Amino acid sequence: MKRLKKIWNENRILFVLFLILIICFVAICLVVFSYFMGSNKSVYGNRLKGEVKISEKQEKDYIEALKADDMVEDVTWRKGVRTIYITIKYNATASLIEAESKAVSSLENIEEKILKYYDINFIIYQDKVEGDETKGFTLMGSSNVNGSGVVWSNNTEIVEEEE
Repeated sequence: MKRLKKIWNENRILFVLFLILIICFVAICLVVFSYFMGSNKSVYGNRLKGEVKISEKQEKDYIEALKADDMVEDVTWRKGVRTIYITIKYNATASLIEAESKAVSSLENIEEKILKYYDINFIIYQDKVEGDETKGFTLMGSSNVNGSGVVWSNNTEIVEEEE
């Protein structure tokens, strides 16, 4: 017993520091395991809770309704996690205002429950026409679940005029 007392009195600071080191190591391990080994099984977390399924028929009906318009050349539809990406290509007869209004009015072809769950991103474009500076545009639009309407961002290349 005297021997243990002697070791304790000579090395008490080292024992206390070693005890603090062990407590810190255990705390770090607990934090690392709880952070990297979370209890949630889904890689998306709880963002897909109450997911609304979109059938292929609904997708095809939307595309066919847009392609029925003679100004629309092509339509593509891609569904992300909580976003639907729609790309619409217009022919040379479409104006920018008509293209925007057709894209916005096409949202009427999508069910309300889908619009309340998914954000909608549009890319509408028209190829440039040789000799006509007014033709050709590229616009991106976004409709948020919590927003009202579509917000447009004009990404048309600006051609500087030479003097």
